[in-house]
Amino acid sequence: MRTTWISRALLAGASVFAFIAAHGEAGAATWTFAYTGAEETWTAPVTGGYFLKLYGGQGGSGGGNAGGLGAEVTGDLGLTAGDVLTILVGGQGGSGGSSAGGGGGGSFVFNGASPLAAAGGGGGAAASSGGAWA
Repeated sequence: MRTTWISRALLAGASVFAFIAAHGEAGAATWTFAYTGAEETWTAPVTGGYFLKLYGGQGGSGGGNAGGLGAEVTGDLGLTAGDVLTILVGGQGGSGGSSAGGGGGGSFVFNGASPLAAAGGGGGAAASSGGAWA
């Protein structure tokens, strides 16, 4: 028997969460979620094995320095058709201009109240002044 796999990729910098579903041997479906600042839901269309990949949001720039990248988290899980996942896509931290940047937002996936995956956001960049870190 062939397993149905659904791959979901959550990209931090672009803040995109994409589902790619392969149904048996033919065809694939893709669902994409962009950062909105609000939770979104997705309902599993088929019962099967799922591969999950998500990234936390990148930290904001500051003082001419780039913020840190968010964490990357991957894993396998099984879902039943009709399971409803809640998705929170982490956004990029705010730019600090000549000051330190803000931290990136974490990305999370829940099945009901149960967390399935979490990827922390990257740190905001430090600002520097005359070669000394502020």
